[in-house]
Amino acid sequence: AALDPADPGLRHNLGVALRHQGRLEEARGAFAAALDLDPRFAPAWTALAAVAAEQGEQEEAWALRRRAEAALGDRAPAVLLEAAVNYHAGLSREEVFRRHLAWGRWIEARTEPLPPAAPEPLTGRPLRIGYVSPDLRRHSCAAFLEPLWEHHDPARVEVHAYALAPVEDATTTRLRRLAHHWRDCSALAPEAVARAVREDRIDVLVDLAGHTHGRQLLVFARKPAPVQVAWLGYPATTGLTRMDARLTDALADPPGAEGWHTERLVRLPRFLCYRPEPAAPEPGPPPMTGGGACTFASFNNPSKLGPAVVALWSRLLRRVPGSRLLLKAAPFTDPGTRERWIRRFEAHGVARQALDFRPFEADTADHLAQYREVDLALDPFPYNGTTTTCEALWMGVPVLSIAGDRHAARTGLSLLHAVGRPAWAAPDPEAWLELAASLATDPTRLAAARADLRAAMARSPLCDGRAFAAAVEAALEDLARVREAGG
Repeated sequence: AALDPADPGLRHNLGVALRHQGRLEEARGAFAAALDLDPRFAPAWTALAAVAAEQGEQEEAWALRRRAEAALGDRAPAVLLEAAVNYHAGLSREEVFRRHLAWGRWIEARTEPLPPAAPEPLTGRPLRIGYVSPDLRRHSCAAFLEPLWEHHDPARVEVHAYALAPVEDATTTRLRRLAHHWRDCSALAPEAVARAVREDRIDVLVDLAGHTHGRQLLVFARKPAPVQVAWLGYPATTGLTRMDARLTDALADPPGAEGWHTERLVRLPRFLCYRPEPAAPEPGPPPMTGGGACTFASFNNPSKLGPAVVALWSRLLRRVPGSRLLLKAAPFTDPGTRERWIRRFEAHGVARQALDFRPFEADTADHLAQYREVDLALDPFPYNGTTTTCEALWMGVPVLSIAGDRHAARTGLSLLHAVGRPAWAAPDPEAWLELAASLATDPTRLAAARADLRAAMARSPLCDGRAFAAAVEAALEDLARVREAGG
């Protein structure tokens, strides 16, 4: 960038490097410099929006994404931006669906599906299931994928993995051992991945990432498998009519949710199964039993903490004297980002002394050990936590959620029901505030709630990999047989 200061691409790349280092304020400057050089350089608008979201500037991030859309014009669909709609509390579920549907129509109009595969009888052989993902590595999705693959019945299922990202680690090694077939597709274009799926004669192809990865759904738009299913990695419809089904449950997507999906909803008893981290330390007692005030916490992506979340959590902090809020995430490495968050809470009457910001912790055991400093975990809305919720519960920390009107806002409800704690999912913000304040001022009740939480979770349906795998296999077999029969 110093050698060629007139190149917006180099300024953008500098911003990407700074962002990866956690230097978000400096990254902002680099992206802004790229846009000063070329206001139609769409990648810089998108990257600047991502930084703004990480810094909690939700409305600014939304405006920047709209600028990115304008810069892209007809060159690319809104799929590059669709994941962001799940974070925005001001968007109705109708608007969220409309945007996904518009993307699905856009891409299907421009993507020719492969010719239908030659029919192949299902009887007398295992079902060939392909899993497509950029996240077959240390990633939040792996904690839910691994118990499924571990318990797949090889007499019923043949697992094919299509890895879209070149990053590999110890988690990749474990997953590779569980798959019957593994393809590194990181260097392949979507059409080449689709051809590989067709060559492998996959019966059911499962999407594990949705709109969180740019190339993922371009594979499914080519319809390489006779049955295509979305699960796990995305909390809304794909918008594709060529995606046949979506695995969910009756709590995350209650009756009537069909109206917000292009896919058929297949409701399992539970749509998630969690593999606890083996390195997790033992839970400790609630810190407030030592005589202090309550420590609330969220280890979620700060992009989920929009203005409505900050306002409600500030009310809770004001209501519980002496309480504090611990926020832990990678963006809090940056001093300027922390200052932005402090000012945001100060605007709601919360003193900066009540806020504790923690950066990303690379060591998993050390990361989870910080839950010993937490009395109550707070679930964001309208985009709930998933892995963060499971980690908190495993560390013995109650998680308080609000049941909303869409899948992203009802994941907490589903998880809490699965571990036998449905009362911790409140029906609305006011009921949530009452629940949180009552627990935060009653150390004895909180200690009782925490005492057997890990044991209850371990024996709950949420950690029953064998039953979950059997349910998934039955659902996918049913879909495949319906298609075989011409349905």
